[in-house]
Amino acid sequence: MLVPLVDLASQEASTAEAVLAAIAEVARESAFVLGARVENFERWLARACGAEHAIGVASGTDALELSLRALGARDEWGRWAGATGDAGCFSFFPTKNLGAWGDAGAVVTSRADTVERLRRLRSHGAIARYVHAEFGRNSRLDALQAAVLLAKTSHLPGWQQARAQAASRYGAALEGLPLVLPSEPAAPAIHVWHAFVIRTERRDALAEWLKQHDVETRVYYPVPLHRQPCFVALDEPALPVAEEACATALALPLSPSLRPDQQSYVIDRIRAFFGA
Repeated sequence: MLVPLVDLASQEASTAEAVLAAIAEVARESAFVLGARVENFERWLARACGAEHAIGVASGTDALELSLRALGARDEWGRWAGATGDAGCFSFFPTKNLGAWGDAGAVVTSRADTVERLRRLRSHGAIARYVHAEFGRNSRLDALQAAVLLAKTSHLPGWQQARAQAASRYGAALEGLPLVLPSEPAAPAIHVWHAFVIRTERRDALAEWLKQHDVETRVYYPVPLHRQPCFVALDEPALPVAEEACATALALPLSPSLRPDQQSYVIDRIRAFFGA
């Protein structure tokens, strides 16, 4: 049985009619950069996150970088951004839980000073047309991607429930095997289950075994950040926890379109590998 890591085609088929209709409407209006749809999506995202504002940008990477710049990498007490909750960053890459049809991202924040600076930074640092107060970048969420995302928002709760159910089945069926399984956070926090990542010292052998049985897995981030070639000159020390995670982590198939029979097949193949 062929089991993809993420069955994106099946998931997209469930929303294709609404998404294509939304794109056609954008095309008729020829309003492609920022505009009403981006603003509507920003309002939806802010409400969904319980924040005052959301700022659509071109990618999740830009959301992180521009947030740090907007916050000045410190808060009013001198603490580095990341140690507090001044801004939340999202990627809407196609395989994310809420995915666009290309790169897209957003920042949510309740800080008025931060939202204004983020809006400048995403548009070349402009404070008025052709007037630029600081160095920014072209990182605007375009209207087509906003239309795609808006057309999918009503499906997100159901997709999230399907992911949680699949994760629960994995957890119950794989418990007791020589694996480190992901765990649920303490309430009231919830896990969004973008991926179901197990850890085992036999990671490579298990991945090859599953591949031979037509089960697609993924080794996310096989090289830790401090060992990437671009950072060799920094001569970073060993970071054993990160290095161990990169050597043992394996993502199993997980998406809202994962059928119970497909998941049972994956579970059976894993248990067979361990002789269970």
